[in-house]
Amino acid sequence: MPFQPQAHQELTIDGVPFRFAEHPNAPGIPYAQEGNSAVVYLLEAQEDQRALKVFHPRFRTLHLVSPPDQIASLASLPGLQVCQRTILTPSRHAEPLRSFPYLIYAVLMPWVEGPTWQTILLSRNDPSWSPFAPEQSLSIARALARVLLSMEERSIAHCDLSASNLILSPDFSQATAALVDVEGIYAPRLTRPELPPAGSPGYAHKTSSQGLWNAKADRFAGAVLLAEILGWSSDKVRQAAWGESYFQAEETQRDNERYQILITSLRMDWGDAIANLLTRAWHADTVAECPTLGEWLVALPDEAVAPTVEVSKRAPKPDRTADLEISQLILQAVQATSDGELDTALALYHRAARIAPTKLATDLENRIRSLEEQRREVAGWACPHCGEQVAPELEICPQCGLGRWEPVGPPTLRGTSAKGKRSIAILARILGGTIVLASLVGLTGLRFGWWPLAIWQTPTPTATQTAAPTTTLTASPTLTLTPTPTTEPTVTQTPPPTPTATQTPTLAPGDRWMRPGDTMTMVYVPAGEFEMGSTEGASDERPVHTIRLNSFWIDRTEVTNTQYRQCAEAGVCEAPTECDWGIPTYEDEAKADHPAVCVDWFGAQAYCEWAGGRLPTEAEWEYAARGPAQNTYPWGDTFDGELLNYCDANCEYDHRDSTYDDRYEMTAPVGSYSDGASWCGALDMAGNVWEWAADRYDNDYYADSPSWNPTGPSAGDYRVLRGGSWTGLERNVRSADRDYDRPYPRYHAVGFRCVSTGPEG
Repeated sequence: MPFQPQAHQELTIDGVPFRFAEHPNAPGIPYAQEGNSAVVYLLEAQEDQRALKVFHPRFRTLHLVSPPDQIASLASLPGLQVCQRTILTPSRHAEPLRSFPYLIYAVLMPWVEGPTWQTILLSRNDPSWSPFAPEQSLSIARALARVLLSMEERSIAHCDLSASNLILSPDFSQATAALVDVEGIYAPRLTRPELPPAGSPGYAHKTSSQGLWNAKADRFAGAVLLAEILGWSSDKVRQAAWGESYFQAEETQRDNERYQILITSLRMDWGDAIANLLTRAWHADTVAECPTLGEWLVALPDEAVAPTVEVSKRAPKPDRTADLEISQLILQAVQATSDGELDTALALYHRAARIAPTKLATDLENRIRSLEEQRREVAGWACPHCGEQVAPELEICPQCGLGRWEPVGPPTLRGTSAKGKRSIAILARILGGTIVLASLVGLTGLRFGWWPLAIWQTPTPTATQTAAPTTTLTASPTLTLTPTPTTEPTVTQTPPPTPTATQTPTLAPGDRWMRPGDTMTMVYVPAGEFEMGSTEGASDERPVHTIRLNSFWIDRTEVTNTQYRQCAEAGVCEAPTECDWGIPTYEDEAKADHPAVCVDWFGAQAYCEWAGGRLPTEAEWEYAARGPAQNTYPWGDTFDGELLNYCDANCEYDHRDSTYDDRYEMTAPVGSYSDGASWCGALDMAGNVWEWAADRYDNDYYADSPSWNPTGPSAGDYRVLRGGSWTGLERNVRSADRDYDRPYPRYHAVGFRCVSTGPEG
């Protein structure tokens, strides 16, 4: 029969008479708190108060008999007073157990007065509870961190930290933290429990399902508790809390709305150091990889002081618009993820990352990579040899017969399909007496991108050939891939020219030419090679790989509103009078020479084709910006905020760099920073506005990229963006930095420039 004591009923233990205390708000009912494994009663003896923990039958295990003597020494540590305990056993307490058999292995221990953290969580909408001030959150967090550090330094761990196991001071007049439910506590000389703790919902690390019983077991749950406490001074965090814990059980270590609200609050209210500790714990594969509790205590400030930002006299007053934009985008992305719309979520996260402070942007980039991996698992993989979309469970492409991980190189007949072999035979007959080295799949419909084509004339003359003077060099035939009328830009692939007897002008980097279609000044980029990518940036910039490009011409500046108006008036382009995000400048006469913004990828492509060019490939863009020297920035390897338009002291966003003044709040007239020109004379390759590239985006494309004239992945829903903008910081304007988005959104910080074969190249 279950134990059902009455209020004021007596119970003598070790000669001390106790009475079951009466609940202050329920006369005649004993004061008790029920948990999953036991009921805890308040016992009174004169001026002494004790807790009697009565376990439910299935939790009465023999391991409870031995710990009292072993853990008694821990009771002197801060927050572990409940380790001083007496266990009612048949050998020592036969008399009370005869009267109350249900009390076998019950635990008598000190009573700790005060609400549990779980009580605080559940009372967030109770008007009788006042919201936490930042000072309260900080003092409680420091108290808990001190308790956990004291344990950590002695290789002790609670092993089941949760909101219900943390008790605070009754009126918060002093910051104290006490831990209860210590039956599973770890210490070097303790006996391992038969069933090691598996953690509590909302606080359990993903590896805890098999039981965690070691000195590092508190790192994850401790991080979550400390983050909750610090975040509790935020209205948004309080309103977002789930119930008995801030997170639902299935939300831990996953991207979700509650995590985004909490991490944003920590970063804004307590700084990057605190937010980064939670980020590390949240993404840790094991509890050992989580930050130590000592790191938390060191990172906590001595007092609650709002973060300050040094702003120059020219800087505007703080504007929280950007924070609201970021929060809205993140919440939309979380919802899209939960709805299974990974593409939409990725696009939203990318928008947020472009305007987020550096540390938050890092968190978002980690989330982006995680979602990309999920998307690849669902969608399969694109064959690096032929571009065919292959089911995720296959390792060999059924289209071309090559493996997923085989190195990409000039193909041989060994790896070609019958269709590819027929194409080579037909081409050989058409060209008559020539030897052709080309991408086999590129010749079967020109669907998947190309390898450079090289054609050599054989020495055998045909019936129509005549002997040429030996002093004359005859140019080799050239095979030109003609673009088809689709929405995709195509790139003309030509071999390096064979010298002829006719003298032609020699072009140098930076030579200029005016494109007739829109009078845009273009600069010449000679053929060459460079090391594309970087070891300093995100994972999508790796591996660094050698790229060889044919010559081309690139717009000296971004396309302006005035130039774009010509295309709109010709009825080819849609006037960018509306933005999906931000304010359009197209109709602002004062910004006629500013870059055309609020133009999506399709609009940029349409303009370039109308003007007689195309969008640059990602490789062409980076080569024009960095050159053979692989400069970090267009002008060199050292950042200089006076050579570009980025988020400086005039920028509206809180993450602005107030140490520089570039003179513009948003976009600048194109070509405003002549000293920031790249090696070939291209301007604004860093900052002002992000620029669309022709390529689709793939985080791992660099690992499989062709070395000659790469044109990007053959499939994908996103397009590459390059160069950074007036909304970004130093890290965004590096010439190797990659970003991407869906092709159709229109932003006030995104524009474009074009490339062309020009009169030469």
